[in-house]
Amino acid sequence: MPPSGSSSEQPDKARAEEELRALADRLQDHLLLVSAMLLEAGEEILAHMGFSAAHWRQNSSTNLLERLSKEIKRRSRVVGIFPDRSSIIRLVGAVLAEQHDELAAGAQLVVFTTGRGAPMGAAIAPVVKVATNSRVYRHMRDNMDVNAGRMIDEGLSVDEMGAIIFDEVRAVCNGKLARAEVLGHREFAIHNIGPAV
Repeated sequence: MPPSGSSSEQPDKARAEEELRALADRLQDHLLLVSAMLLEAGEEILAHMGFSAAHWRQNSSTNLLERLSKEIKRRSRVVGIFPDRSSIIRLVGAVLAEQHDELAAGAQLVVFTTGRGAPMGAAIAPVVKVATNSRVYRHMRDNMDVNAGRMIDEGLSVDEMGAIIFDEVRAVCNGKLARAEVLGHREFAIHNIGPAV
């Protein structure tokens, strides 16, 4: 039985490739150029299926701007009615200001260090949270992925802690859900220009 629905709705990469080829075939008679472009870009379109299925939802688009646009639309619906043009500009500007440089550059994962225990996540990429001290880790264990305070408490070297963080990043890239994902955190943090007080 042939697959149905869009290629991104298929349970595995093989079925998704079949659906993509079927779509290209349907377009070939009327939109030959579009059909050819679709087949040419097929590997990139389905690149997210090379990752663990647990991350497909966040990585299914190769276009970060598309996901950013969805977040702007979501927040606009929450506000509902804007009193004037400047209020719209402030909302969109705040969303844009919240983007981390790593995400803007196309990172698929963020390592976020915190000394105060910020329980943040991101709507467009998994976030591995590293507590920089054991007190924060103990108080927010459910929110933190790694306790870097072990360097002081247990005398771990920088290389040893680096290996622990690397192993956690690799595990998340291979399908383990980061704590922010498990808890459903999808926040953005508004970054100040200049020092934080």
